[in-house]
Amino acid sequence: MAPTLPFLALQSSASGGATNVGVQILDKTGTALGLDGATFSSATTLNDGTNIIPFQARYYATGAATAGTANADATFKVQYQ
Repeated sequence: MAPTLPFLALQSSASGGATNVGVQILDKTGTALGLDGATFSSATTLNDGTNIIPFQARYYATGAATAGTANADATFKVQYQ
């Protein structure tokens, strides 16, 4: 089953790791973000001082998932225009 939404596949080589599981990054509207840098999240109005830009992450089954550890890290850039 090929996924139709962008996701990061988990690379688990450890014993007991989940299989067929990925992670999606979503913007504040719940829209999955592309991973190629060509798409952007919805606009957020910035105020003076500290701002919180809400992103979400969720597990995504890329096939018949099996139980196990499914940890992920993601690093991304925020572009201000």
